[in-house]
Amino acid sequence: MSTKRSYHSKIEMIYETLKEDIVFGFHRQGEKIVAREVATELK
Repeated sequence: MSTKRSYHSKIEMIYETLKEDIVFGFHRQGEKIVAREVATELK
């Protein structure tokens, strides 16, 4: 659920996106976040 922002790096964009997803409940407590799936989702 990211909004259009300016990021300094791809890592910063991924970090902020994952953080927002956790805060807004898109990931449940204890759920494993798989790097390959994140990469596919974020292209």
